[in-house]
Amino acid sequence: MNEDLRTKKAMPLLKRLRTGNRRGWASLLGILLLACRPAVVRAELTRRQQEVLVGILTERYTQRWTDLSTNQLAQLRAKADAYLEGCRKDHQRGGLIASLRYADTNRTEVIRYEALEDGAAQTGFYLTALSFRLAVQRDLKNTADIRRVLDGIEVLLGVSGRPGYVARFAGRANDPAYKAFYQDFGGPDPSRPGMGRLAHKGGTNHTDYVWLGSSDRDQYAALNLGLSTAYELVRDPQIRARVTTHVTLILRRLIADDWRLNDGHGNQSFVTPLLATALLRTGATVSPREFQALYETKARHLAEIMRPGELPQP
Repeated sequence: MNEDLRTKKAMPLLKRLRTGNRRGWASLLGILLLACRPAVVRAELTRRQQEVLVGILTERYTQRWTDLSTNQLAQLRAKADAYLEGCRKDHQRGGLIASLRYADTNRTEVIRYEALEDGAAQTGFYLTALSFRLAVQRDLKNTADIRRVLDGIEVLLGVSGRPGYVARFAGRANDPAYKAFYQDFGGPDPSRPGMGRLAHKGGTNHTDYVWLGSSDRDQYAALNLGLSTAYELVRDPQIRARVTTHVTLILRRLIADDWRLNDGHGNQSFVTPLLATALLRTGATVSPREFQALYETKARHLAEIMRPGELPQP
């Protein structure tokens, strides 16, 4: 089979990779479903609509989607607005997404951040949601939210001292709620009191930060989803330029590290062909001169290793 034919046969798959991999989309749908209490969802969606969404999530999509009524749209929009406002108020730290543990039900004092091991991934999903929202509503407040998230991602990509490496999370070292988490992340490190084994002090330009290492592929896939969606849907030239910078940093680091997720502290894992192709597809869009040829090479390789009807693991 010649190379052009192999690439042509892989196109349906590669189109799906433009804004991330299958796990990224499924995870995003899962977050949207889990965010709604079942009783409220039943009031807003019909049983058939719920079954279709669950089918998409579990890759057993067999029914046709029924469009939402005007009343359903109004209810879901109100819910989305409420969740977004709550996220702005209670779940952003430096533009990144964190789960918060409060001292009591009054929610006046945060005593610890939670789920920071997925901070980069959750931030990627949040950026995706903001980008779609801006594309529909054209609300300048959404633009400010997106810029704030890009500020946080900029820290993630620079805090390790290895530009382009995606830290799981990064925050101020003197934040008591953050310290309660990072001091034992990965298990306590006796040689560094007050620091977890997978927590590290920031590099030269981020000495007042602590970042979480040993990132996995999910962090890269979800962040790729968010960045590529923002580039596609947000027409603000400054935002698109910043997305291009972020994507370029990530890819240059991966290329320099021979496609390994290497935090510089002895923790590394390989990037799969599927994820590498997804990342390079975004790179080829934002900076074709630098990444188009490499993307095409990776795409052909992915087509060669695919079995008919199979999708490689991300």
